[in-house]
Amino acid sequence: MSSSRQRGSALVIALALLVILAGIGVGVTRLVVVESQRSSLAVQQIRLAEAARLGLDLAGHLARRGNCSALNFASVDPSLRGVQISTSCVLRSAPEGAGMVDHFLTASRATAGRYGNPGYGSVALEHEFSATR
Repeated sequence: MSSSRQRGSALVIALALLVILAGIGVGVTRLVVVESQRSSLAVQQIRLAEAARLGLDLAGHLARRGNCSALNFASVDPSLRGVQISTSCVLRSAPEGAGMVDHFLTASRATAGRYGNPGYGSVALEHEFSATR
């Protein structure tokens, strides 16, 4: 009878260990999924920040050449696939001394995905600079 009880106790202990290990496995799996999602979002934010910088650089370059206007485009860079970039530029001229100073405010926004859907992201940047004529 005691060997039957020992086998029954061993079975209960084995089942308890199995339940504990299964719980740990589920917990680790959830943690891996959450960290994977966080990592994907971090990579997307970096991509969007780089795209917004690209738009800001382009807007500043065009403004310095006399074309202070808005642009909307999709990047042709494969690493920025699916990213929309929109830029704007505001020019204010003011007299200074014997000449004129142009004050530019350029802005750029990079977006990916559709607002309200998983995977949506947006980064906006602004830059202000002046140039004398």
